[in-house]
Amino acid sequence: KYTITFWIPLFCKQASQVKSSKSGHGFCVMRLHSSPSHVMGFGLLSVLFLLLLLCCACDLVFAEKRHFKFALCPKSIDNPFFDVSRDGCFDRARAWTNKLQDDDITVTCHYIGPNFFNADGTVQAAMVQELIDDPSDGIPYDGFSISIRNDVPMIPVIQNALDQGIAVTTYDSDAPDSGRYTYIGTDNFFFGQRLSEVVQQLLPQGGSYAIISDSTPNTIIREDGVRDILSGEYGRLWHEIDQSPLDIKGNYTYAIQLMRNLAQQSLQTTIQPDGSTLITSNLTAMVAVMGGPMFLPEEWAALVEDFGEYIAFVVADGLPVQLDFLSKNKVKGLVAQLPYEMGSLSVDILLGLALEKESMQHQLPLPYTTKDSLPDFVGTNVLEHLTIPLMLPELTVDQNYLGHLRWLGWSLYCIIFILAGCFVVWTWGNRSLRVVKAAQPGFLCMICIGVATFGAALVPLGIDDEDNDNFNGQAVCMSPIWCVFLGFTITFSALFAKLWRVNRLFHQAEHFARTSVSSLDVLKPVRLSVN
Repeated sequence: KYTITFWIPLFCKQASQVKSSKSGHGFCVMRLHSSPSHVMGFGLLSVLFLLLLLCCACDLVFAEKRHFKFALCPKSIDNPFFDVSRDGCFDRARAWTNKLQDDDITVTCHYIGPNFFNADGTVQAAMVQELIDDPSDGIPYDGFSISIRNDVPMIPVIQNALDQGIAVTTYDSDAPDSGRYTYIGTDNFFFGQRLSEVVQQLLPQGGSYAIISDSTPNTIIREDGVRDILSGEYGRLWHEIDQSPLDIKGNYTYAIQLMRNLAQQSLQTTIQPDGSTLITSNLTAMVAVMGGPMFLPEEWAALVEDFGEYIAFVVADGLPVQLDFLSKNKVKGLVAQLPYEMGSLSVDILLGLALEKESMQHQLPLPYTTKDSLPDFVGTNVLEHLTIPLMLPELTVDQNYLGHLRWLGWSLYCIIFILAGCFVVWTWGNRSLRVVKAAQPGFLCMICIGVATFGAALVPLGIDDEDNDNFNGQAVCMSPIWCVFLGFTITFSALFAKLWRVNRLFHQAEHFARTSVSSLDVLKPVRLSVN
Protein backbone atom coordinates (compact mmCIF):
# COMPACT_ATOMS: atom_id res chain seq x y z
CA LYS A 1 0.00 0.00 0.00
CA TYR A 2 1.21 3.54 -0.88
CA THR A 3 0.19 6.91 0.45
CA ILE A 4 0.20 9.71 -2.21
CA THR A 5 -0.56 13.37 -1.65
CA PHE A 6 -1.47 15.49 -4.75
CA TRP A 7 -3.55 18.49 -5.84
CA ILE A 8 -6.52 18.45 -8.17
CA PRO A 9 -9.20 21.12 -8.89
CA LEU A 10 -12.37 21.45 -6.80
CA PHE A 11 -14.43 19.55 -9.33
CA CYS A 12 -13.03 16.30 -7.85
CA LYS A 13 -15.59 14.09 -6.16
CA GLN A 14 -15.18 12.27 -2.88
CA ALA A 15 -14.80 8.51 -3.04
CA SER A 16 -15.04 6.02 -0.24
CA GLN A 17 -11.31 5.55 -0.29
CA VAL A 18 -10.50 9.31 -0.41
CA LYS A 19 -10.31 11.70 2.46
CA SER A 20 -10.53 15.31 1.25
CA SER A 21 -10.17 18.73 2.78
CA LYS A 22 -10.56 22.17 1.10
CA SER A 23 -7.49 24.33 1.01
CA GLY A 24 -7.57 28.08 1.11
CA HIS A 25 -6.58 28.23 -2.57
CA GLY A 26 -9.65 26.49 -4.00
CA PHE A 27 -8.03 23.07 -4.43
CA CYS A 28 -8.59 19.71 -2.77
CA VAL A 29 -5.77 18.13 -0.87
CA MET A 30 -6.31 14.42 -1.27
CA ARG A 31 -4.60 11.58 0.36
CA LEU A 32 -5.02 8.25 -1.36
CA HIS A 33 -4.37 4.88 0.17
CA SER A 34 -4.44 2.40 -2.63
CA SER A 35 -2.65 -0.35 -4.49
CA PRO A 36 0.11 0.24 -7.10
CA SER A 37 -2.37 -0.14 -9.99
CA HIS A 38 -4.55 2.58 -8.54
CA VAL A 39 -1.48 4.74 -8.08
CA MET A 40 -0.56 4.35 -11.77
CA GLY A 41 -4.08 5.30 -12.80
CA PHE A 42 -4.08 8.46 -10.77
CA GLY A 43 -0.54 9.23 -11.99
CA LEU A 44 -1.72 9.03 -15.60
CA LEU A 45 -4.62 11.31 -14.74
CA SER A 46 -2.18 13.81 -13.26
CA VAL A 47 -0.02 13.77 -16.42
CA LEU A 48 -3.06 14.41 -18.62
CA PHE A 49 -4.11 17.26 -16.38
CA LEU A 50 -0.64 18.85 -16.66
CA LEU A 51 -0.76 18.53 -20.47
CA LEU A 52 -4.12 20.28 -20.46
CA LEU A 53 -2.68 23.16 -18.46
CA LEU A 54 0.28 23.39 -20.86
CA CYS A 55 -2.02 23.58 -23.89
CA CYS A 56 -4.04 26.34 -22.25
CA ALA A 57 -0.85 28.27 -21.53
CA CYS A 58 0.28 27.88 -25.15
CA ASP A 59 -3.07 29.13 -26.38
CA LEU A 60 -2.68 32.21 -24.20
CA VAL A 61 0.83 32.83 -25.54
CA PHE A 62 -0.21 32.51 -29.17
CA ALA A 63 -3.32 34.62 -28.56
CA GLU A 64 -1.05 37.52 -27.60
CA LYS A 65 0.63 37.50 -31.01
CA ARG A 66 -0.73 40.12 -33.39
CA HIS A 67 -0.60 40.10 -37.16
CA PHE A 68 -1.25 43.34 -39.06
CA LYS A 69 -2.20 42.93 -42.70
CA PHE A 70 -2.28 45.85 -45.15
CA ALA A 71 -3.02 46.08 -48.86
CA LEU A 72 -1.46 48.42 -51.41
CA CYS A 73 -3.94 48.85 -54.28
CA PRO A 74 -2.55 50.50 -57.44
CA LYS A 75 -4.51 51.55 -60.51
CA SER A 76 -3.06 48.51 -62.26
CA ILE A 77 -0.17 46.14 -61.66
CA ASP A 78 1.17 46.37 -65.23
CA ASN A 79 2.63 49.84 -64.58
CA PRO A 80 6.36 49.98 -63.64
CA PHE A 81 5.70 53.05 -61.51
CA PHE A 82 3.52 51.09 -59.11
CA ASP A 83 6.03 48.23 -59.03
CA VAL A 84 8.42 50.60 -57.26
CA SER A 85 5.74 51.54 -54.71
CA ARG A 86 5.16 47.80 -54.17
CA ASP A 87 8.85 47.32 -53.35
CA GLY A 88 8.68 50.14 -50.82
CA CYS A 89 5.63 48.59 -49.16
CA PHE A 90 7.16 45.08 -49.00
CA ASP A 91 10.51 46.27 -47.69
CA ARG A 92 8.95 48.42 -45.00
CA ALA A 93 6.65 45.63 -43.83
CA ARG A 94 9.60 43.25 -43.51
CA ALA A 95 11.58 45.87 -41.63
CA TRP A 96 8.78 46.36 -39.09
CA THR A 97 8.37 42.60 -38.66
CA ASN A 98 12.06 42.22 -37.86
CA LYS A 99 11.99 45.18 -35.49
CA LEU A 100 8.86 43.98 -33.65
CA GLN A 101 9.59 40.27 -33.45
CA ASP A 102 10.33 40.52 -29.73
CA ASP A 103 6.82 41.95 -29.27
CA ASP A 104 5.24 39.07 -31.24
CA ILE A 105 3.97 41.50 -33.92
CA THR A 106 4.18 40.76 -37.63
CA VAL A 107 3.39 43.12 -40.50
CA THR A 108 2.64 42.09 -44.08
CA CYS A 109 1.86 44.09 -47.21
CA HIS A 110 -0.26 42.63 -50.02
CA TYR A 111 0.01 44.16 -53.50
CA ILE A 112 -3.36 43.76 -55.19
CA GLY A 113 -4.78 45.56 -58.23
CA PRO A 114 -6.23 45.05 -61.73
CA ASN A 115 -4.03 43.21 -64.23
CA PHE A 116 -4.78 45.90 -66.81
CA PHE A 117 -5.60 49.59 -66.81
CA ASN A 118 -9.37 49.95 -66.48
CA ALA A 119 -10.46 53.35 -67.76
CA ASP A 120 -13.56 53.86 -65.60
CA GLY A 121 -12.02 52.40 -62.43
CA THR A 122 -14.85 49.93 -61.79
CA VAL A 123 -12.55 46.91 -61.79
CA GLN A 124 -10.31 48.47 -59.15
CA ALA A 125 -13.31 49.40 -56.99
CA ALA A 126 -14.74 45.87 -57.27
CA MET A 127 -11.43 44.30 -56.26
CA VAL A 128 -11.10 46.49 -53.17
CA GLN A 129 -14.70 45.70 -52.21
CA GLU A 130 -13.95 41.98 -52.50
CA LEU A 131 -10.92 42.37 -50.25
CA ILE A 132 -13.19 43.98 -47.65
CA ASP A 133 -15.98 41.39 -47.86
CA ASP A 134 -14.01 38.19 -48.46
CA PRO A 135 -10.26 38.35 -47.76
CA SER A 136 -8.36 35.42 -49.26
CA ASP A 137 -7.09 33.86 -46.01
CA GLY A 138 -10.14 34.76 -43.97
CA ILE A 139 -8.22 37.34 -41.93
CA PRO A 140 -9.60 40.85 -42.45
CA TYR A 141 -7.31 43.64 -43.58
CA ASP A 142 -6.26 46.31 -41.11
CA GLY A 143 -5.81 49.00 -43.73
CA PHE A 144 -5.72 49.93 -47.41
CA SER A 145 -3.61 52.43 -49.34
CA ILE A 146 -5.22 53.04 -52.73
CA SER A 147 -4.14 54.91 -55.86
CA ILE A 148 -7.46 56.18 -57.17
CA ARG A 149 -8.24 55.54 -60.84
CA ASN A 150 -11.74 57.03 -60.69
CA ASP A 151 -13.15 58.45 -57.49
CA VAL A 152 -16.81 57.98 -58.45
CA PRO A 153 -16.98 54.16 -58.02
CA MET A 154 -14.29 54.16 -55.32
CA ILE A 155 -15.87 56.59 -52.83
CA PRO A 156 -18.64 54.22 -51.61
CA VAL A 157 -16.08 51.41 -51.32
CA ILE A 158 -13.81 53.53 -49.14
CA GLN A 159 -16.71 54.63 -46.98
CA ASN A 160 -17.75 50.98 -46.55
CA ALA A 161 -14.25 50.10 -45.37
CA LEU A 162 -14.21 53.00 -42.92
CA ASP A 163 -17.61 51.93 -41.54
CA GLN A 164 -16.11 48.51 -40.78
CA GLY A 165 -13.20 50.07 -38.90
CA ILE A 166 -10.61 49.56 -41.67
CA ALA A 167 -8.14 52.43 -42.09
CA VAL A 168 -7.92 53.82 -45.62
CA THR A 169 -5.34 56.17 -47.13
CA THR A 170 -4.71 57.14 -50.74
CA TYR A 171 -1.42 57.53 -52.56
CA ASP A 172 -0.29 58.94 -55.92
CA SER A 173 -3.90 59.82 -56.85
CA ASP A 174 -6.39 61.15 -54.32
CA ALA A 175 -10.13 61.10 -53.60
CA PRO A 176 -10.46 63.91 -51.03
CA ASP A 177 -14.25 63.58 -50.74
CA SER A 178 -14.14 59.90 -49.80
CA GLY A 179 -13.38 60.39 -46.10
CA ARG A 180 -9.94 58.69 -46.37
CA TYR A 181 -7.59 59.47 -43.50
CA THR A 182 -4.83 61.10 -45.58
CA TYR A 183 -3.27 61.36 -49.02
CA ILE A 184 0.34 60.18 -49.42
CA GLY A 185 2.37 61.34 -52.39
CA THR A 186 3.21 64.28 -54.62
CA ASP A 187 1.48 67.63 -54.53
CA ASN A 188 0.16 67.25 -58.07
CA PHE A 189 -0.37 70.96 -58.69
CA PHE A 190 3.22 71.64 -57.64
CA PHE A 191 4.29 68.70 -59.80
CA GLY A 192 2.66 70.27 -62.86
CA GLN A 193 4.37 73.58 -62.09
CA ARG A 194 7.75 71.87 -62.00
CA LEU A 195 7.10 70.27 -65.39
CA SER A 196 6.36 73.68 -66.86
CA GLU A 197 9.45 75.19 -65.21
CA VAL A 198 11.58 72.56 -66.95
CA VAL A 199 9.96 73.50 -70.27
CA GLN A 200 10.76 77.17 -69.62
CA GLN A 201 14.37 76.36 -68.76
CA LEU A 202 14.81 74.35 -71.94
CA LEU A 203 13.03 76.86 -74.19
CA PRO A 204 13.27 80.34 -72.65
CA GLN A 205 12.14 81.94 -75.90
CA GLY A 206 8.68 80.35 -75.47
CA GLY A 207 6.34 78.99 -78.12
CA SER A 208 3.31 76.70 -78.21
CA TYR A 209 2.73 73.60 -76.11
CA ALA A 210 0.37 70.65 -75.79
CA ILE A 211 -0.44 68.65 -72.65
CA ILE A 212 -0.60 64.85 -72.85
CA SER A 213 -2.84 63.70 -70.00
CA ASP A 214 -5.28 61.14 -68.68
CA SER A 215 -8.62 61.34 -66.95
CA THR A 216 -7.31 60.35 -63.51
CA PRO A 217 -7.70 62.80 -60.60
CA ASN A 218 -3.97 63.40 -60.18
CA THR A 219 -3.21 64.13 -63.85
CA ILE A 220 -6.09 66.61 -64.09
CA ILE A 221 -4.58 68.60 -61.21
CA ARG A 222 -1.16 68.46 -62.88
CA GLU A 223 -2.64 70.03 -66.01
CA ASP A 224 -3.70 73.03 -63.94
CA GLY A 225 -0.18 73.31 -62.54
CA VAL A 226 1.34 73.35 -66.03
CA ARG A 227 -1.04 76.07 -67.20
CA ASP A 228 -0.44 78.12 -64.06
CA ILE A 229 3.18 78.67 -65.12
CA LEU A 230 3.21 78.52 -68.92
CA SER A 231 -0.09 80.27 -69.59
CA GLY A 232 0.03 82.37 -66.42
CA GLU A 233 3.45 83.55 -65.29
CA TYR A 234 4.98 83.14 -68.77
CA GLY A 235 1.77 83.78 -70.66
CA ARG A 236 3.41 86.39 -72.89
CA LEU A 237 5.83 83.70 -74.16
CA TRP A 238 3.68 80.55 -74.30
CA HIS A 239 0.23 79.55 -75.53
CA GLU A 240 -1.58 76.21 -75.37
CA ILE A 241 -2.83 74.82 -78.68
CA ASP A 242 -6.52 74.16 -79.25
CA GLN A 243 -6.17 70.34 -79.31
CA SER A 244 -4.65 70.28 -75.83
CA PRO A 245 -5.01 68.36 -73.57
CA LEU A 246 -4.85 65.00 -75.35
CA ASP A 247 -6.59 62.29 -73.28
CA ILE A 248 -4.82 58.94 -73.71
CA LYS A 249 -7.58 57.04 -71.82
CA GLY A 250 -5.01 54.90 -70.03
CA ASN A 251 -3.80 53.33 -73.29
CA TYR A 252 -0.11 53.88 -73.91
CA THR A 253 -0.20 52.68 -77.51
CA TYR A 254 -3.03 55.09 -78.16
CA ALA A 255 -1.00 57.82 -76.48
CA ILE A 256 1.94 57.30 -78.85
CA GLN A 257 -0.41 57.44 -81.83
CA LEU A 258 -2.05 60.66 -80.60
CA MET A 259 1.33 62.30 -80.08
CA ARG A 260 2.56 61.18 -83.49
CA ASN A 261 -0.54 62.51 -85.25
CA LEU A 262 -0.30 65.86 -83.47
CA ALA A 263 3.42 66.19 -84.24
CA GLN A 264 2.84 65.36 -87.89
CA GLN A 265 0.09 67.97 -88.19
CA SER A 266 2.35 70.64 -86.67
CA LEU A 267 5.15 70.25 -89.24
CA GLN A 268 5.49 72.90 -91.93
CA THR A 269 7.64 72.63 -95.05
CA THR A 270 9.18 75.73 -96.61
CA ILE A 271 11.18 75.92 -99.87
CA GLN A 272 14.28 78.07 -99.43
CA PRO A 273 15.56 80.47 -102.14
CA ASP A 274 18.41 78.08 -102.85
CA GLY A 275 15.94 75.26 -103.48
CA SER A 276 16.50 73.45 -100.18
CA THR A 277 13.63 72.37 -97.95
CA LEU A 278 13.22 73.77 -94.43
CA ILE A 279 11.00 71.83 -92.02
CA THR A 280 9.69 73.63 -88.95
CA SER A 281 6.99 72.96 -86.40
CA ASN A 282 4.38 75.30 -85.01
CA LEU A 283 4.35 73.11 -81.87
CA THR A 284 7.31 73.81 -79.59
CA ALA A 285 6.84 71.37 -76.69
CA MET A 286 4.80 68.37 -75.59
CA VAL A 287 4.31 68.00 -71.84
CA ALA A 288 3.22 64.53 -70.71
CA VAL A 289 1.94 64.75 -67.13
CA MET A 290 2.41 60.98 -66.65
CA GLY A 291 5.21 58.65 -67.73
CA GLY A 292 3.11 55.95 -69.41
CA PRO A 293 4.02 56.61 -73.08
CA MET A 294 7.71 56.02 -72.31
CA PHE A 295 6.95 52.54 -70.98
CA LEU A 296 6.76 51.37 -74.64
CA PRO A 297 10.48 51.65 -75.49
CA GLU A 298 10.39 50.91 -79.21
CA GLU A 299 7.39 53.12 -79.97
CA TRP A 300 8.74 56.00 -77.90
CA ALA A 301 12.20 55.82 -79.51
CA ALA A 302 10.61 55.91 -82.98
CA LEU A 303 8.46 58.92 -82.03
CA VAL A 304 11.40 60.95 -80.79
CA GLU A 305 13.54 59.87 -83.71
CA ASP A 306 10.99 61.32 -86.13
CA PHE A 307 10.01 64.52 -84.30
CA GLY A 308 12.56 65.18 -81.54
CA GLU A 309 14.45 67.61 -83.76
CA TYR A 310 11.45 69.93 -83.93
CA ILE A 311 9.56 69.34 -80.65
CA ALA A 312 10.86 69.19 -77.08
CA PHE A 313 9.38 66.31 -75.06
CA VAL A 314 9.09 66.79 -71.29
CA VAL A 315 7.62 63.87 -69.33
CA ALA A 316 6.61 63.06 -65.75
CA ASP A 317 8.34 60.42 -63.60
CA GLY A 318 11.93 59.17 -63.61
CA LEU A 319 11.98 55.37 -63.72
CA PRO A 320 15.08 53.53 -64.98
CA VAL A 321 13.71 53.11 -68.50
CA GLN A 322 13.05 56.87 -68.64
CA LEU A 323 16.48 57.80 -67.32
CA ASP A 324 17.97 55.53 -69.96
CA PHE A 325 16.07 57.46 -72.63
CA LEU A 326 17.31 60.73 -71.12
CA SER A 327 20.92 59.56 -71.38
CA LYS A 328 20.29 58.80 -75.08
CA ASN A 329 18.69 62.24 -75.67
CA LYS A 330 15.31 60.66 -76.37
CA VAL A 331 13.60 63.05 -73.98
CA LYS A 332 14.55 66.61 -73.03
CA GLY A 333 13.45 66.68 -69.41
CA LEU A 334 11.94 64.54 -66.64
CA VAL A 335 10.32 65.45 -63.34
CA ALA A 336 10.39 62.36 -61.12
CA GLN A 337 8.32 61.29 -58.14
CA LEU A 338 9.32 58.98 -55.28
CA PRO A 339 6.97 55.96 -55.52
CA TYR A 340 9.17 53.85 -53.23
CA GLU A 341 8.68 56.40 -50.46
CA MET A 342 4.92 56.39 -51.09
CA GLY A 343 4.76 52.63 -50.47
CA SER A 344 6.98 52.87 -47.40
CA LEU A 345 5.00 55.72 -45.87
CA SER A 346 1.76 53.83 -46.51
CA VAL A 347 2.90 51.02 -44.21
CA ASP A 348 4.13 53.43 -41.53
CA ILE A 349 0.88 55.38 -41.41
CA LEU A 350 -1.41 52.35 -41.56
CA LEU A 351 0.59 50.61 -38.82
CA GLY A 352 0.27 53.64 -36.55
CA LEU A 353 -3.51 53.74 -37.13
CA ALA A 354 -3.82 50.00 -36.49
CA LEU A 355 -1.88 50.21 -33.23
CA GLU A 356 -4.08 53.10 -32.13
CA LYS A 357 -7.20 51.05 -32.93
CA GLU A 358 -5.88 48.11 -30.86
CA SER A 359 -4.98 50.51 -28.03
CA MET A 360 -1.48 49.03 -28.05
CA GLN A 361 1.08 51.16 -26.22
CA HIS A 362 4.34 51.50 -28.11
CA GLN A 363 7.40 53.70 -28.51
CA LEU A 364 7.91 53.09 -32.22
CA PRO A 365 9.52 55.74 -34.45
CA LEU A 366 6.38 56.19 -36.54
CA PRO A 367 5.77 59.52 -38.31
CA TYR A 368 2.14 59.64 -37.13
CA THR A 369 0.77 57.55 -34.27
CA THR A 370 -2.82 58.78 -34.00
CA LYS A 371 -5.57 59.72 -36.39
CA ASP A 372 -5.79 63.18 -34.83
CA SER A 373 -2.10 63.88 -35.50
CA LEU A 374 -2.37 62.76 -39.13
CA PRO A 375 -2.44 65.68 -41.63
CA ASP A 376 -4.70 65.67 -44.65
CA PHE A 377 -1.67 65.48 -46.96
CA VAL A 378 1.65 63.69 -46.41
CA GLY A 379 3.90 64.94 -49.19
CA THR A 380 6.87 63.40 -50.97
CA ASN A 381 9.54 65.27 -52.92
CA VAL A 382 10.14 65.51 -56.66
CA LEU A 383 13.35 65.32 -58.70
CA GLU A 384 14.19 67.18 -61.90
CA HIS A 385 16.29 65.69 -64.73
CA LEU A 386 16.94 67.69 -67.88
CA THR A 387 19.44 67.89 -70.69
CA ILE A 388 21.78 70.86 -70.91
CA PRO A 389 22.60 72.03 -74.46
CA LEU A 390 26.26 71.86 -75.45
CA MET A 391 26.13 75.41 -76.84
CA LEU A 392 24.43 77.50 -74.20
CA PRO A 393 23.12 80.93 -75.17
CA GLU A 394 25.03 83.90 -73.81
CA LEU A 395 23.90 84.69 -70.30
CA THR A 396 22.26 88.10 -70.14
CA VAL A 397 21.78 89.49 -66.66
CA ASP A 398 19.77 92.64 -66.09
CA GLN A 399 21.97 94.64 -63.70
CA ASN A 400 19.34 97.39 -63.40
CA TYR A 401 21.83 100.09 -64.32
CA LEU A 402 20.59 103.67 -64.01
CA GLY A 403 21.73 104.68 -67.47
CA HIS A 404 20.71 108.23 -68.38
CA LEU A 405 18.48 108.47 -65.32
CA ARG A 406 21.56 109.40 -63.27
CA TRP A 407 21.74 112.74 -65.06
CA LEU A 408 18.29 113.63 -63.78
CA GLY A 409 19.41 113.08 -60.18
CA TRP A 410 22.61 115.04 -60.65
CA SER A 411 20.74 117.89 -62.33
CA LEU A 412 18.29 118.10 -59.44
CA TYR A 413 21.18 118.26 -56.98
CA CYS A 414 22.80 121.07 -58.94
CA ILE A 415 19.56 123.04 -58.63
CA ILE A 416 19.42 122.33 -54.87
CA PHE A 417 23.05 123.30 -54.37
CA ILE A 418 22.81 126.54 -56.40
CA LEU A 419 19.61 127.66 -54.65
CA ALA A 420 21.03 126.86 -51.21
CA GLY A 421 24.20 128.80 -52.02
CA CYS A 422 22.23 131.78 -53.32
CA PHE A 423 20.09 131.84 -50.16
CA VAL A 424 23.21 131.72 -47.98
CA VAL A 425 24.82 134.58 -49.88
CA TRP A 426 21.65 136.68 -49.79
CA THR A 427 21.05 136.00 -46.09
CA TRP A 428 24.57 136.87 -45.09
CA GLY A 429 24.59 139.97 -47.26
CA ASN A 430 21.35 141.26 -45.70
CA ARG A 431 22.01 140.11 -42.14
CA SER A 432 21.80 143.66 -40.82
CA LEU A 433 18.24 144.12 -42.04
CA ARG A 434 15.72 144.05 -39.18
CA VAL A 435 13.61 141.25 -40.65
CA VAL A 436 16.60 139.06 -41.48
CA LYS A 437 18.24 139.81 -38.15
CA ALA A 438 15.04 138.78 -36.32
CA ALA A 439 15.00 135.52 -38.29
CA GLN A 440 18.51 134.77 -36.93
CA PRO A 441 20.67 134.65 -40.10
CA GLY A 442 23.21 132.26 -38.62
CA PHE A 443 20.60 129.57 -38.23
CA LEU A 444 19.11 130.36 -41.62
CA CYS A 445 22.49 129.65 -43.18
CA MET A 446 22.69 126.38 -41.24
CA ILE A 447 19.33 125.33 -42.65
CA CYS A 448 20.57 125.99 -46.19
CA ILE A 449 23.74 123.99 -45.53
CA GLY A 450 21.68 121.12 -44.10
CA VAL A 451 19.37 121.04 -47.14
CA ALA A 452 22.38 121.05 -49.48
CA THR A 453 23.94 118.18 -47.52
CA PHE A 454 20.67 116.24 -47.61
CA GLY A 455 20.39 116.67 -51.38
CA ALA A 456 24.01 115.58 -51.86
CA ALA A 457 22.77 112.00 -51.47
CA LEU A 458 21.65 112.21 -55.12
CA VAL A 459 25.29 112.27 -56.25
CA PRO A 460 26.39 108.79 -55.02
CA LEU A 461 22.94 107.39 -55.78
CA GLY A 462 23.65 108.12 -59.45
CA ILE A 463 26.93 106.19 -59.50
CA ASP A 464 27.15 102.49 -60.48
CA ASP A 465 29.72 100.19 -62.09
CA GLU A 466 28.30 100.33 -65.62
CA ASP A 467 31.17 102.39 -67.00
CA ASN A 468 33.45 102.52 -64.00
CA ASP A 469 36.00 99.72 -63.58
CA ASN A 470 37.43 101.29 -60.39
CA PHE A 471 34.04 101.40 -58.74
CA ASN A 472 34.30 101.60 -54.93
CA GLY A 473 31.00 100.04 -53.99
CA GLN A 474 31.39 100.32 -50.24
CA ALA A 475 32.02 104.07 -50.24
CA VAL A 476 29.32 104.77 -52.80
CA CYS A 477 26.73 102.69 -50.97
CA MET A 478 27.45 104.26 -47.57
CA SER A 479 27.62 107.89 -48.76
CA PRO A 480 23.85 108.41 -49.30
CA ILE A 481 23.12 107.26 -45.76
CA TRP A 482 25.61 109.72 -44.27
CA CYS A 483 24.37 112.59 -46.45
CA VAL A 484 20.72 112.01 -45.61
CA PHE A 485 21.13 111.68 -41.85
CA LEU A 486 23.72 114.45 -41.51
CA GLY A 487 21.68 116.89 -43.62
CA PHE A 488 18.48 116.07 -41.74
CA THR A 489 20.23 116.56 -38.39
CA ILE A 490 21.77 119.92 -39.34
CA THR A 491 18.50 121.27 -40.73
CA PHE A 492 16.26 120.38 -37.83
CA SER A 493 18.88 121.17 -35.17
CA ALA A 494 19.00 124.72 -36.55
CA LEU A 495 15.21 124.97 -36.50
CA PHE A 496 15.16 123.69 -32.91
CA ALA A 497 17.83 126.18 -31.83
CA LYS A 498 15.88 129.09 -33.39
CA LEU A 499 12.69 128.12 -31.62
CA TRP A 500 14.45 127.47 -28.31
CA ARG A 501 16.07 130.92 -28.39
CA VAL A 502 12.70 132.61 -28.95
CA ASN A 503 11.11 130.43 -26.28
CA ARG A 504 13.69 131.50 -23.69
CA LEU A 505 13.11 135.18 -24.47
CA PHE A 506 9.34 134.90 -24.10
CA HIS A 507 9.75 132.84 -20.93
CA GLN A 508 11.85 135.63 -19.33
CA ALA A 509 9.30 138.22 -20.47
CA GLU A 510 6.65 136.52 -18.35
CA HIS A 511 8.75 137.46 -15.28
CA PHE A 512 9.41 140.99 -16.58
CA ALA A 513 13.11 140.24 -16.50
CA ARG A 514 15.64 141.64 -18.93
CA THR A 515 17.76 138.91 -20.49
CA SER A 516 20.07 138.32 -23.42
CA VAL A 517 20.26 134.99 -25.25
CA SER A 518 23.10 134.73 -27.74
CA SER A 519 23.46 132.22 -30.54
CA LEU A 520 26.21 130.42 -28.64
CA ASP A 521 23.81 129.78 -25.78
CA VAL A 522 21.56 127.62 -27.94
CA LEU A 523 24.26 125.90 -30.02
CA LYS A 524 24.81 123.18 -27.41
CA PRO A 525 21.95 120.95 -28.65
CA VAL A 526 23.11 121.55 -32.21
CA ARG A 527 26.64 120.33 -31.40
CA LEU A 528 25.21 117.37 -29.50
CA SER A 529 22.92 116.36 -32.39
CA VAL A 530 25.64 116.65 -35.04
CA ASN A 531 28.11 114.70 -32.89
